Amino acid sequence: MISTKLLRVKAQSLNKKRLSEMATPAYWEARHVGILFSIDAPNIVEACHQLKTALTEDVKKVEVLSFIPRKKMVPIEGIDSFYAGDLGFWGDFKSEKVLKFIKTPFDYLFYLDPKPNPYLLGILGMCKAKCRIGIAHNALGPYTELMINPGAGATTIILAEEMLKYSKKLN
Repeated sequence: MISTKLLRVKAQSLNKKRLSEMATPAYWEARHVGILFSIDAPNIVEACHQLKTALTEDVKKVEVLSFIPRKKMVPIEGIDSFYAGDLGFWGDFKSEKVLKFIKTPFDYLFYLDPKPNPYLLGILGMCKAKCRIGIAHNALGPYTELMINPGAGATTIILAEEMLKYSKKLN
């Protein structure tokens, strides 16, 4: 699809520009955190809710954005969502929710997907987050500052717990 290829090129370009501007704050100094995921992965919604609860308990303002891969799937109440149709032909997002999320200067951004998603990689590349955290995967290398390898067979819930554990160690 041409629009996802254009999104990737745009995200890579913006990602290179933003890398020189960001410095990762210590976890305990961070105030604004984002969570990004696709709702089709097993246990991912539960992992998101658990992570959001833990972050809120640590006095963080948390914003969540989910990608819904199929139009027939129902959005989750209380979580902003977008569809593939929200990406324009030239690789620009049309959804106000996505544009707001991209412009938000998160201290940390947790990317919960166990497999890279081209729409969410585009958001990772364009976002203003100071520290982006995701699963250890070659495709995520340019888009994350911290990659977590939870081990073979680990659930998304374990991945989220590991992400939080290691982000708390950043000083």
